[in-house]
Amino acid sequence: MECNVCLNEWDEQKCIPRMLPCGHSFCGDCLLLLFKPSSKELTCPKCLLPHKADNVDKLDKLFPKNWALIALADSHKPTAPLLQMK
Repeated sequence: MECNVCLNEWDEQKCIPRMLPCGHSFCGDCLLLLFKPSSKELTCPKCLLPHKADNVDKLDKLFPKNWALIALADSHKPTAPLLQMK
């Protein structure tokens, strides 16, 4: 489970998936790169819909964490191998 822009794996610490109003999710760092201050908008790289955003400091408030993707990514992470008993 990864961001379609940077290809980093989703997690709750570094590559946090944030949901755009169009329903697509990308990590917060990629949303910062996609933000256009001159037009005060961010264009979804998947469906190309523009989304209004006042400034770069409010992106984390405008586009909430996608908790479903975080949980799904966590469930796909490998777990430690079980200890074998002799």
